Amino acid sequence: MFNIIGSISSLMDFTRFSRKKRLERLRQAWGLPLDRIPNFDLIKNYHDLVSKNSNEEFVDEKTWADLDMNNLYSLLDRNISGPGRQYLYHLLHKYESNDELLHKRIKQAEFFKANPEIREKIQLALQRMSSDDTYFIISILLGEKPVIPKYPWLIYSSSALSLISILAAFYNSAFFFAVLFMSLLNLVITKVYSSRIYESFIGFFNLNKLIAAAYKLSRFEAQVSVEQFSVLKRHWKILSGLNNKIHHLVIDKTRLDPVAQMVIEYLNMFCLFDLVAYTKSVIEIFRYKAELKEVFDAVASLDASISISSYLSSIPFYSKAEFRPEIQLSFDELYHPLLDNPVPNSLDKLSRSALITGSNMAGKTTFIKCIGMNVILSQALGFTLSRRAIFPKLIVKSSIKIEDSIEGSRSYYFTEVEEIRKLLELGQTGKRYVFIIDEIFRGTNTVERLGISASVLRRLNHNNLVLVTTHDIELQELLDNSFSMYHFNEQVEDDRYYFDFKIKEGPCSSGNAIRLLELTGYPSIVTEEARKISSRIMNKKRI
Repeated sequence: MFNIIGSISSLMDFTRFSRKKRLERLRQAWGLPLDRIPNFDLIKNYHDLVSKNSNEEFVDEKTWADLDMNNLYSLLDRNISGPGRQYLYHLLHKYESNDELLHKRIKQAEFFKANPEIREKIQLALQRMSSDDTYFIISILLGEKPVIPKYPWLIYSSSALSLISILAAFYNSAFFFAVLFMSLLNLVITKVYSSRIYESFIGFFNLNKLIAAAYKLSRFEAQVSVEQFSVLKRHWKILSGLNNKIHHLVIDKTRLDPVAQMVIEYLNMFCLFDLVAYTKSVIEIFRYKAELKEVFDAVASLDASISISSYLSSIPFYSKAEFRPEIQLSFDELYHPLLDNPVPNSLDKLSRSALITGSNMAGKTTFIKCIGMNVILSQALGFTLSRRAIFPKLIVKSSIKIEDSIEGSRSYYFTEVEEIRKLLELGQTGKRYVFIIDEIFRGTNTVERLGISASVLRRLNHNNLVLVTTHDIELQELLDNSFSMYHFNEQVEDDRYYFDFKIKEGPCSSGNAIRLLELTGYPSIVTEEARKISSRIMNKKRI
């Protein structure tokens, strides 16, 4: 039995709130992150379908996880509709090569910031598409072709005969046996097709919502040009025809009282109403599959653009992306989007790979993640979280979060060996990358780690940019000719210490680790011996 009542996880419930109330809630939510748990298994469906046969560059899943991009996505996501959420997820994965398109993307987000009346009309039109069930729409348009009954006329005939026999039974009880026979036949038909087309049916049900919303948006008369409106107006006749033909084929059971819902469910079982609607929908919609994909993208991109606009309204500052062909990073007050009180950092014309040293918790890992996220943001959405940033167009690849695999009997070191080997192979492809590596080869002994790290980093550095953190200050001498040196450190003043999270140029000359032991109450016999041993080791290295 087709049960499309489903869960409605909408921002606004049309059956409970007036237009005025819904508009008030939209305004209250503007510029704020939404308190919802994203269903990434369904959100990523659009990206998976679009990217699987594409030659374009996308953020790989390892880098996505290393840079906490799911959390960044959740912060950016203020979409009304399921398609909008899917589209934004896809945009955030894509390295857009067309600078003009990136410029239009950020320009439109700023347009919606400055024109609340237009964006609110769009948001109101999209609110019936807020259910998680709308994630299934794209499967209809880009997924495998839905199952269509081999002989549609049998479905139509069986439904019609069932209704006729029911009506005839009121005039002649002999037709009761015909009612019984047709009911049993239709129950069998329902059983055969229900499991095979249930998910597709949900997609078609929600595709009707997309068509209705797109039709409404196509009638908007904006004072300025909105590119998506032009797309929808171009397909107005198709949308109008489908809206009229399919609108009444699927009844929105969520808006009926329980008794009416029960009656319709029984009619579905015995008269095949849902199966008839499904079959007609498949035949009608697949005539315009390509046009409906354009409609989907237009509606989804409108929602995503407004979502980005809401995010930009909530942050202290940002800058439009600027690109240069040479491998060189320059940025002024670049900050990390996931920190409540981020400390901005600046660099001017970093044209060589960077070795970044310093103590734990001083900000090394956060800094390289911040650069990676902003390089992606610049090429995906057209802005950076900075006063100004000039980036080359580089593909970000990372090796940050590495874990042992007990089930696969893989040690931490072996896992890292495999990951770094993949980076070496990528570095030889001729494409340009920024490799972000945290604590390189930390899983092996000091002597071999230094030799392996220096050799690998020199190879990765060839025609690429490498940002690598390490505790091995000895690497500074080994890589001095090919890497720029930077460091973070803790600040020690009298009897207290703190982190300023500011990057400093140059090698790390000394450490405060032993002093920190003293400040945290370690016995003096331990700290004094530690200082003597450290001094002997350093003197031996100098010799």
